[in-house]
Amino acid sequence: MLRLTCLVLIAGSSGCWLPEDAEPPSTPPDVCGDGKVTGTEVCDDGNLVDGDGCSSSCGRVAAFQTHWQTSSLAGALQACPVGFDLVDVILQPVRAPDVLDGPEIVHTVDCADGVAETEVPPRLYDVSVRFSNRTTGEIYGETLPERATTGQLVTMYTDAGFARVTRDLRSSTGQALDCQAAVVADLVATFTPAGGGAPIVTSFPCAAATGITPPLGAGVYDLELSARQQVTTLTGVTIDPRSVLTDPGPIAITMPPGT
Repeated sequence: MLRLTCLVLIAGSSGCWLPEDAEPPSTPPDVCGDGKVTGTEVCDDGNLVDGDGCSSSCGRVAAFQTHWQTSSLAGALQACPVGFDLVDVILQPVRAPDVLDGPEIVHTVDCADGVAETEVPPRLYDVSVRFSNRTTGEIYGETLPERATTGQLVTMYTDAGFARVTRDLRSSTGQALDCQAAVVADLVATFTPAGGGAPIVTSFPCAAATGITPPLGAGVYDLELSARQQVTTLTGVTIDPRSVLTDPGPIAITMPPGT
């Protein structure tokens, strides 16, 4: 049996001395991949996979691998938008669920590479890529942020843009309503080309407040945003031909009395 000699200091703190010939009690070894942060581990996400925010050695650096491609709405692929040769891989730290939490990390590489491996502190990130011209500095566009995962693939649409649709629920007297009080579950956004053509319809949960549309061809649209039977119309929403967000601003939907 190991015998300890204890000393009580006058200041009120206490400690124990080990005999000189005794070995200190052993501690369990670090086991990277068991989901428990112990010893010298900085992170442990329960696996030994690199590139997912915690390295296979549970160390301080993780490597995110980001792949990109450009595509037309018809599906034609090419390495880069014509006339643009650089890609900025942008990693924005976030704190769950969706709160931005720290300065973005930017890694610039040749667009033609099609892939970049970026070393970052292990944590949660949103990733996007930005296409530019190294000579003129002109920016072609930036993809929508996505939650970073191992082997991330992001796509720039060369003939499309996106719209951010934000709802504002109001009672007939102008009082702000939440989704539960208004008994609204989903919102439907209908984009009708001003020059004619089939409407493009997308929906998103009312609780999300904001929804991002699927890729929309460049042009001018009439937008109808509906919650249940209530519809608000906005005309002349212009979609840029590059993959950037067009934001018409909050659209007020007036709910009938009694909701």
